Amino acid sequence: MLEFWFFEVYVKDPQIKMSSLNLICKKRALVAYFAIIQGTLENPIHYKTIGKLIREEETKEVGWAKHARRLPPPNLSLVRTKYNIRKVKKAVLKKNRTLSARKLRCSLDTVSKIIHQDLGLDVRKKKKVHHLNEAQKKQRYERGEIFIEYIRRNKVKKISTMDETWITLDDSKSEGEYYYTDEFLEVPDDWRKKPMKHWPKKIMLAIVISWNGMSKPYVVDGDAKVTTQYSIDNVLSPMVENDVPRLHPKNRQ
Repeated sequence: MLEFWFFEVYVKDPQIKMSSLNLICKKRALVAYFAIIQGTLENPIHYKTIGKLIREEETKEVGWAKHARRLPPPNLSLVRTKYNIRKVKKAVLKKNRTLSARKLRCSLDTVSKIIHQDLGLDVRKKKKVHHLNEAQKKQRYERGEIFIEYIRRNKVKKISTMDETWITLDDSKSEGEYYYTDEFLEVPDDWRKKPMKHWPKKIMLAIVISWNGMSKPYVVDGDAKVTTQYSIDNVLSPMVENDVPRLHPKNRQ
């Protein structure tokens, strides 16, 4: 039984109008028809428009096709069981939870899904801080307020500060320590920080930091004896001559 399509095609020129085209339901015949009349139109119809009209008529006749439901692979054991979720929760809510999590005999991806999806926790990396005594803590707290008060009046854009830091190589020798938390869980301070008295192998870098950016890092020679003259010749002088004028071009003088 032959099926017929009846539709109207409008082009950009409103004077050109084809109505009630009685065509056999064959895509090739329809495309061939438009290919023949393309040369007679002032504003030819794009081939994508032809394909769109064909798809619209097919949808009206057949309707939307619903894809078959994909079933999970059979005979697979469930890993994220209630037992494993309880084990992970017990492990991550302890002070030594990172080490306890290694006892679970399942993949790291499964443990990650349990932590983030089932328990709703977020992972945070511990901050490494210097081991300070009470006098040093008090001194930094008092001087910090004075410095914040000084830079409030739009002076921070004109300040360049230089500081040296140690880049440790412990990332290649040991794992970092983490903790897990959410918006309701209270995490003690000693969980979030890792005071260090003995630092691993490291190199010293010196950098200028300002509102407009930072300087290139200056690496201190590990075999050199760092004295005042060495710092002036190899760190401070190159910074002042090369980096500070670039960071503050309006205040070169």
